[in-house]
Order: sequence, then structure tokens, then C-alpha cells
Amino acid sequence: MWKTTTLGSLSLKEAYQLKAHQYQPLKWAKIIWSQHIPPSKSLLVWRMMNDKLHCDENLKHRGCSLASICNLYGKHEDFTSHLFFHCPYSMQIWRWFESILQLTIQFSDIEDVWNLCNRGWSPHCQLAVKAALIFIFNAIWFSRNSARFNNKIIPWRTAISNIISGVSLSASRSRLSASSLMIEFSILKALNCKINSPPPSMVKEVFWSPPFTNWIKANCDGAATAVTSSCGGIFRNCKGQFLGGFAENLPVGNSLFVELCGITRTMEMAQQRNYKYLWLESDSMTTVLNYKNKELVPWQIRNRWFNCLKYIESINFMMSHIYREGNICGDRLAHIGLSLTSFPYFYTLPIEAREAYVNNLGLPSYRFSFG
Repeated sequence: MWKTTTLGSLSLKEAYQLKAHQYQPLKWAKIIWSQHIPPSKSLLVWRMMNDKLHCDENLKHRGCSLASICNLYGKHEDFTSHLFFHCPYSMQIWRWFESILQLTIQFSDIEDVWNLCNRGWSPHCQLAVKAALIFIFNAIWFSRNSARFNNKIIPWRTAISNIISGVSLSASRSRLSASSLMIEFSILKALNCKINSPPPSMVKEVFWSPPFTNWIKANCDGAATAVTSSCGGIFRNCKGQFLGGFAENLPVGNSLFVELCGITRTMEMAQQRNYKYLWLESDSMTTVLNYKNKELVPWQIRNRWFNCLKYIESINFMMSHIYREGNICGDRLAHIGLSLTSFPYFYTLPIEAREAYVNNLGLPSYRFSFG
């Protein structure tokens, strides 16, 4: 078994990834690319972030001996940091952008620029801010090249108009929604963006329903953190009465792994108690729809999974999906397992899950969604 893969098989891709150099991920690398922003604009920003622009500073590093001067200011060398952040020409543009965002913009290094995209904006406003940053860098670079090669200075107000036009085209064709906050409304209007109204909220009543007569209903769930993971489950009869439950600590794994471990352990517990009518319920739609698909199952639990499939073929079995709001008891037991060092089977309901158990007895939970 190739332990680093889910299915346990070694492929050429896995071998390549093992031998390839591992680089530290860059937090800005995915921010600058968007299907709504022209790739040529994002490409220039990618070059700037990697210090690949042909400023005089980089040309000197490559051995080119030349006199350097900022063509937009005339009193400083043509350095990347000066051109985009400290040149009076670019500072006029940043002051304008400060007035749009109603913020004081200060950057300790070039990567701080992208923190402006992570201020809790709605998806539409976040796209507009990101597009504005990209078009600002492009406008400054275009003005610099126009002054250097065409001897033509583009007024900074004209550059701002070009920025607004680019942002308007990029953000207005997006279907992302904006929030109802006044600050976002003013930002989008100042950038001449068409405002997409937030979708109406929807409220669903979620009920936990008891099983049929003589049936046993099991609800299971998984939980995962950066250092550990766990699963848990609860068994109830046709009257909603508690029959038993469990919680288990697991090796670190992704959400799919812990959900599958929870379902597998639930089936094993049901088999030990000789349940012949079992209704299993999970809030993982993927596992519910594909619970017989062996390609989904990690190699670590595949043998156990096959044994469970043989078990459910010999009994009356059904499996269904329930929203997380109706699976609170399973969720609480799963979280208990995060701090366990042994595998307990609960004959009395733990205190941490009692409130959720009482609330599920015929009472609805509410699920809020948008769009």
C-alpha cells in the first residue's frame, strides 16, 4: 500500500510529487487570478510580486549599467517599491483609493497589499477591491512606460478613470452577491460597479424523525481538527429512546475519512448488537450517495468497509441524508471523541449530548441558507 494516497495505489503522479521540490505556498498566488479579470492584467501583477518587472533596479542586478531615473517623478531611481508605492504620482492614486475604501492604507511590504481583500467584504465587493488593486498596478506601470518610451505623461486623474473603467467591466459581469452594508454600497458605486442584490434568505425546519416500528435508527458524524479527528454515533428506537452510543478518536484525516470511519464504526456496533432492521443517517451527502463505491474508501478501512457491506446485505437496511441541524446528537458525540484516548460505548447518554437529545424529540431545528 502507498500510504500517502487515499486508495493506497502508487501512480506516476504520486511518485513525481514525492520527489518534486516542495515550495512554501504563497498566500497571494491565488488571489490575483480571477475569471472576471483579464489574465494579461493579473500576469503583470504576478511578475511584480515575483520581482520580475524590467525596472532599472532589476536591470542593474542583471549586469546592465545605466543611469536610472523615475520617469513619473524625476528625482528618484526607477525602483519597483518607489514606482508603485512612494512615487508622488502613485501616491495620488493610493490616496484616491483610500477615500474609496474609507481606510488608511499602509504597507510594510508588498504582500500586505492583498490583506485589503480579506476584510470581511462580501464576494462581490471583494472582487471589486481585488480588481481595483490589479488595475492600479497596471495603470501605474502603463503610465511609467508611456512617459519613458513615448515621452507622454498620463495625468493621474486619467489613470484613475482608466482604473474605474477596468474595475467596472470586471466586477459588473460577475454574478457574485453584495451585502446590504452602506460601506460596500459606496465602494461599488464609486467604482461604477453594477450592484448584485444579496439573495433572499431561506429558513428550513429540520426534524429528526424516529424510525419505523422494530427498526433502529443510527445517526453518526465526524469531527476533525489540525491535530486529531474523531467520529461518534447514537442509536435510537422507534420511540426515540436512547439505546446506546459511541465516540472514537481517530488519526488525523480529512472530513471524508472521518465520515466514512463514523459510518463503518456504526455498522460494526449494529452488527455486534445483532440489529436486523437498521436505518443509518448521516449529514455527509457524499457518503450517503456513494457508500457502496469502493473508490471512495481509503485503504486504511477498506477491509472493514467490505465486511460492513456484507453485513447490510443480510439485514433490512436503509441509509439517508439529514442536515447537520438534525444530526446534533451525532455531532456532539463526535466532538467528545476528540479528547478521548480509549473507545467507550455509552449505555447512558453523556451530559454533553443530553440537551441536543431532548431538543430533537419532535422539536424542529432551523437551517438558514441564502439563495
